This record gives sequence, structure tokens and C-alpha cells, in this order.
Amino acid sequence: MLVRFIIMAVMLVASNANAADIKKNEQFYLGAAFSYMGGSEFDYNSPAPTGALVGFAGATEEAEADGGAGGAIRIGYDFKGFLRAEAEYSYHSTELERANGITTFNKNDVNLHSIGLTLIGEYNNSSRFTPYVHAGAGVVIADIDVQATGAAEETFSEAVVAPAISFGAGSTYAITSMFELDLRYRAAVIPTAEDLESTMLVHGVVAGVNIKF
Repeated sequence: MLVRFIIMAVMLVASNANAADIKKNEQFYLGAAFSYMGGSEFDYNSPAPTGALVGFAGATEEAEADGGAGGAIRIGYDFKGFLRAEAEYSYHSTELERANGITTFNKNDVNLHSIGLTLIGEYNNSSRFTPYVHAGAGVVIADIDVQATGAAEETFSEAVVAPAISFGAGSTYAITSMFELDLRYRAAVIPTAEDLESTMLVHGVVAGVNIKF
């Protein structure tokens, strides 16, 4: 056991010592990631006691979405210097914590699809870690199928489409010149959407891998 530990330690030190040998090449890469999105509160228009989230004018109500797990796939291009660009599709499954004060639901499915472009500015150094900041823009499609119980029995069954911008920071860790781990924090801002009254701010963490080719 001690011999194995010593061999692993030597390999790790040698791996870190050779970090500078991993060159950044101007190339495409594919990425896949697991992500978690935190919950958020928002206001929406809905007539009482029964109404839909989209297509109706009425009183302003409050709702809160739970956090949700999901995934993302991306294709990117590394410009070799300090800049990368990515096109990404992501999916999250979540539900409403409450809507108009109601916390019990017969149906509660909220599926979020997003497509966007992201620019990444890297801080290149001699280690395997490459910190970066990122910013992007895209479109979020929320497929909502919710029916609240109780006297109001509010029903939301629509697809809400909204523009969004995102920003954050992260770091990659190079395993080889072709394979790297990628961990980032992301905040997404949805400035406007049909029948949504206020700007939504959503936070999340994205962890995945990039394969260069």
C-alpha cells in the first residue's frame, strides 16, 4: 500500500511539473456538463381565480420556482490566445414552490430549455488550472404544465419564450492537451418575457468536461 501511495504521489508531482508542456492549440472542442440552477422568485400576470401564465392580462401575482438539476452540451472554439467562444444547449427540470400563495399542486412540471452563445476570457499561466470569466446571451424556453389545487385552482399550461443574458467565472483543469475538466459559476438574467412583470435572476453551477479535436 505504501509503495502504491508513493508511486501515485510521484505521478501527481510529475503531472503538475509537466503542466507547462500542455500547449493551447487553436482548435474546436466538445463539452458536456451537469448543472444545478438555484430557485428564484418572480411576478406574473394572471386573472383570478383561474387563468394562464401567457396570453391573458390581469392582476399581478407572485410565484417562486424551486432549484433544479439538468445538463448542457456545447461546442466551442479556442482561439489559442486568451479567448474562447461556445454555443450551448442546456436543459433543467424544476417545479413551482408556490404560485399566488398556493403551495399544493395536482401538476407541477416546469422544463427549461436554453440556447445561447458565450464568450470566455482566460487567464493563461504555467499551471494546469486556467481561470476565466464569461458572458453570453441567448433564449430561454420554459415549458410549464402546472395546476394548483384549492379555491383558485390556477392552471398554467404554456411555453414562455424569453431572451436572457449570462455572466460568471470558472476554471478549467487540463488532464491532457485534449481533455480538460471545466467548472463554472453562472448567473442568468431574464430581463423581459411575455406576462412576466419583473426581471428574473437565476444562479447556478456547471461542472463538466471538454474534449478538444
